This record gives sequence, structure tokens and C-alpha cells, in this order.
Amino acid sequence: MAKALSKSGIEVGINTMKSPLIHQARNYLTATFLKSSYSHLLFIDSDVEFEPDAIVKMMVADKDIICTPYRTKSLNPNVHNYTVEFKNPDDIPILPGGLVEIEAGPTGIMLINRRVFVNLMNRHPELKIKNRAAGPGKSQGDELKDEHQFYYNFFDFKFEDGFSMGEDVAFCRLARKNDIKIYAQIDSNVAHHGGFVWRGSFKDRLVDDKEA
Repeated sequence: MAKALSKSGIEVGINTMKSPLIHQARNYLTATFLKSSYSHLLFIDSDVEFEPDAIVKMMVADKDIICTPYRTKSLNPNVHNYTVEFKNPDDIPILPGGLVEIEAGPTGIMLINRRVFVNLMNRHPELKIKNRAAGPGKSQGDELKDEHQFYYNFFDFKFEDGFSMGEDVAFCRLARKNDIKIYAQIDSNVAHHGGFVWRGSFKDRLVDDKEA
């Protein structure tokens, strides 16, 4: 993927992080991104498989937040579930470029413009928290350098109406509360790896729902 983007003249930087706390890992990687000069942050989880053109399509769309949905790891491999929320599930217009506007989607393949984080930092200074753990490239317990002493809690687990909410949906809810629109690119076929391979395109799921 990085080679494909580089051939298109797009400069790419790569950072990886392993952590049992997915929300903390996303926040650390976001902090690293914000220290760079890059215009967009692209999250790619290690258990998703896709063609490079999925990323190109998201970049061409030029949205503040855009994701490529993938199937959830359902116990029944024949069930095609996606972590996607719509304002009106009964009326989902497909926009040019194979896009749909959504209320929330997964961060496993998500492209976020820098201005989204700048906007949220300006509007929500309370999200700035002191970093007591090690950031990317640091060992747990190391003294943190000045530039790593703080990060913003953009991604966090939430509880709402008696239900838990993953860091991806919580981030999307935060964005929507600040009038930041979110889109999904639905044409790409994506595989979600685990004990089984959950493969499919969100467009097929939408078509099946309309025909049902």
C-alpha cells in the first residue's frame, strides 16, 4: 500500500504499536501524528486485508473523516454485520464515488484529516490528559520527554444507556457532536481475519438490505 501511494506522489510515514488497550494505542499514535507535518492520519488494524485502491478511493473523496467498513467477527460466519450507524437506516443515498454519509463507523480502516483533531483540541481542552505510560518507541516506565508528556483522549471506551461503546463509535459520536461529517467508502472488498476470515463489501450488504 505504501508503495502504491508513493507512486502517486503521496508521502507516507508508518508507525506501529502493540497494546492490549486499543483506545490508548490510538491516542498515542494520534499524538505522534500531530507532532508530524502530515495532513492525514490513516488507521489500519493488523487484522484487516484490503486492496491499496481502497485507500486511494478514501483520499480522492477528500472528507474530514472517512472509513472503509469491514465485517464484524460474528460467531456465525454467514451473518454479515458491520459496525456502521446511520442517521436514517431506511434512507441511505449512495453518493458519487461510492460513498455514504454515516453517523459512526470502524477505525480499523479510517482516514482522518488533521483539521479534525485541531478542531477537537480547540473545542475540548478537557480531553488533554497527562501521559503516565510510555508512548510509541518508549519502554513502559521510562521518563517521558517533554513532547510526550501529554496526549488527547480522542478515543475512549464509553457507556451509554446501559451499553458499552467501543473507542471507534465513541470517537465518531464526539466528531458528530462537533458537526464533523463522517463518510464510508463502500465499494471495496475487505477481509477481517480471526479464527475465521470475514470477507465482504459493505455495498453488497446495503444492496441485500434494500432487496430484502
